[in-house]
Amino acid sequence: MHPILFQLGNFKIYSYGFMVALGFLAGAYLASQEARRRGIDPENIFDVCLYVMIFGIMGARLLHVILEIGYYSQHPLYIIMINHGGLAFQGGLIAGIAAAWLVIKRRGLPLLNTADMIIPYVALAQSIGRIGCLLNGCCYGVPSNLPIAIYSAEQHRALHPTQLYLSIFFLAMFVVLKKIYENKKIDGIVFAWYLLMFSIGSFFIDFLRGDPAVVFFNLKVSQLISLAVFPASLLMLVILKWKTTHSR
Repeated sequence: MHPILFQLGNFKIYSYGFMVALGFLAGAYLASQEARRRGIDPENIFDVCLYVMIFGIMGARLLHVILEIGYYSQHPLYIIMINHGGLAFQGGLIAGIAAAWLVIKRRGLPLLNTADMIIPYVALAQSIGRIGCLLNGCCYGVPSNLPIAIYSAEQHRALHPTQLYLSIFFLAMFVVLKKIYENKKIDGIVFAWYLLMFSIGSFFIDFLRGDPAVVFFNLKVSQLISLAVFPASLLMLVILKWKTTHSR
């Protein structure tokens, strides 16, 4: 773990916040450049990304606090201390999508086409942000004896690096989604594939998460959300495929 990236006097740069910010800047810049290549005002796309980040973080933090309400009711000041980690990305997904929808509609941009253009870079930003989780030591996994396991001084044992698993997974998503975007025939298909892959990856990797979580029916709340997103994304893909077939 390396929660503090560097320190100048009393001024500290936290690894978690730095990597989340780096992920956003990289994703927003690349999405804006993609918009420029396609004749779309890059400032509009940057603004969409900005609102997705802000409300995504707020939604992710809110869900995390709700799921850990027992702890935060005893330590209320820690609710706003996101530099220590603690984001439930399913909450960020919901809030981020809602924010993107509002901004895209207000700017008069084509909804599904804009979502398709931005969403690969959301996956890239998530990949970079998860490195912050790894450096911070949050979102850790269950104990493991595998060679890839990372020793946690706080937990006093080797753990599955679930943060690294998620980072690699989101990076792979970025590559796949970019390929789908380059060959898409109908708007919305890239976004639908993002939801499908996100729900599957998050669901299974959550089995290896070792940090405390609220559990219902032997599944974590985050997994239940993924289970809800999965059929919705499948339905969206089926509808889009049907439209593609019948538009020929």
